[in-house]
Amino acid sequence: MIVLVLLWVVLAPRQNPKSAIRNTKSPLLIAYIDASHLNRFSEYGDDGVWPLTNNLVRNGYLPIVCRKFSPALLETSKIAFFIVPDQELSGAEMNELEGYMKHG
Repeated sequence: MIVLVLLWVVLAPRQNPKSAIRNTKSPLLIAYIDASHLNRFSEYGDDGVWPLTNNLVRNGYLPIVCRKFSPALLETSKIAFFIVPDQELSGAEMNELEGYMKHG
């Protein structure tokens, strides 16, 4: 199962982010990892998010690294990570993030 989840993590960013939220029967909680703001990390290198995604999987989350900002996926996620963004979030993105945080 872990191998399948890891394959999903690798392949999911290539798909439309809305496709990741269609399966409402999944027991896994979505963990949103932003990679759309020129973030300074790689997925598997020394500066990678592999330890984070591995830990999330162990705790019942489905980590999705988003290369394009997705308000729909962000709202569906239970936890979100914005790691070292090098590009400023737009006003609309900040409003989405503020609404996400207000809803807990």
